[in-house]
Amino acid sequence: MEISVVTVTKNRKEILSRKLESIQNQSLEKPQFELILLDNNSTDGTKEVLKDLSLDYKIKLINSDIDLPITKARNLCVQAASGNYLYLSDDDCILEPDVLEQHLAMQKRQPCVSLGAIIFEDDNAVKWQPSAKYWYTNGANTSLPKEAFEAVGGFDEDLRTYGLEDLLLGYELGLKNLAFRVLPEAVVHHIGKSPLTGHDLSKAFSAGKNSVIVSQKYPELSFRLGITNWLIWFKKVLYLSPLQVITKRFIENFDYERVYLLAVLEQKQIMEEENV
Repeated sequence: MEISVVTVTKNRKEILSRKLESIQNQSLEKPQFELILLDNNSTDGTKEVLKDLSLDYKIKLINSDIDLPITKARNLCVQAASGNYLYLSDDDCILEPDVLEQHLAMQKRQPCVSLGAIIFEDDNAVKWQPSAKYWYTNGANTSLPKEAFEAVGGFDEDLRTYGLEDLLLGYELGLKNLAFRVLPEAVVHHIGKSPLTGHDLSKAFSAGKNSVIVSQKYPELSFRLGITNWLIWFKKVLYLSPLQVITKRFIENFDYERVYLLAVLEQKQIMEEENV
C-alpha cells in the first residue's frame, strides 16, 4: 500500500458518490491506494449509499455516532491508514483521473508536502493555484508522508471547529524542515464556493476564533493571521467604524473579513477573562 486517501464526510451522500467514483477512475493501480473514510454521524442515508456502490478499491469505513471535530476525525483516519503517504481529500472534492498518480510520483521523487490545484465549480470555475508555502496546506488536495504527519502529532485537536487546522499542520511540518512542492496539473474540482467568498460567515467566525488559539501557541504567526495589535486597530477602522460604508465598496471579501475580526475580538476577550 503506497498512499492512503483521508476523507471525512457528513450528510453529503450525492457529492460523496461522485467523489468515490472519481477515486474509482484513478489511473494509479488499485492495489497502490486505499480510502480511509470517516462518516461523521451522517443522517442522510450515507451508509446505505456506500453499501450500494460497486467499487473495486480498498475502503476502510469508520462510523462515528457523534459529531467529531474535523481535527479528531482526520487523526482517526490516519490512525487507520496503512499507506506510506497520506492524501488529504475533502468529501466535496472530485479528483481528476491522474491526481493520485501525480502525488505519489512527487512523493517518490522527494518526500514533501505536495500541493495540487483546486477548481471552485460554483465560483465560475475559478482555479486556485497554491504556492510552495506552508500556509497553502489544505485538506482538499494535499499529500505528505505519513511519518511526517505523525512526527508533528497530526492535526491539533485544540482546534475543535472549522479553520486554520491545515495552516497549523503546514507550519509545524515546515518546522521539521519538510519541503513544500506544487503540483499545478494535479487538479480537483471543489463542489461549492471558496470559503473566502463569505457565503458561509459561520466559517469566517470560526476561523477568527481559531486564529487567536493558534497565535497563542505560535505568536510568530500573528501577522500571517492578521491579528497583530496594529493590524487589529487598522481593521477596526476599516470594518467597524463609520468608514466601513466606504470600504465595503472596495473590499471584495468585506463580510468575511468583518466577521473574522469580530470573532478575533470575542476570542481575545474570552481568553483575557479566563486569565484574570
